[in-house]
Amino acid sequence: MQEFADESKPAGPKLSDLGAVPNDGTYGGIIMDEDRQKGMVDKAKGAVKKNVGKATGDRKTEAEGHIDQAKGDIRNTVGGIKDSVREKE
Repeated sequence: MQEFADESKPAGPKLSDLGAVPNDGTYGGIIMDEDRQKGMVDKAKGAVKKNVGKATGDRKTEAEGHIDQAKGDIRNTVGGIKDSVREKE
């Protein structure tokens, strides 16, 4: 018989103990441009769409996923440039 963890105690370490990225516009203590953040979201959204399209055989959804990923790459690059300019100021 398998024993289960006591529900009154946490099952493991907190995300903050693992170095999780805070949701406050920073990444590892570095403030990121909004374009970089949105680019990361677009890339993730695109990856999900692409995989759903592949799994369901929906080529349109798969193509939209590729487009979203490309938009995310571009937006992330623009944000990175803005961050670089901001650091030099």
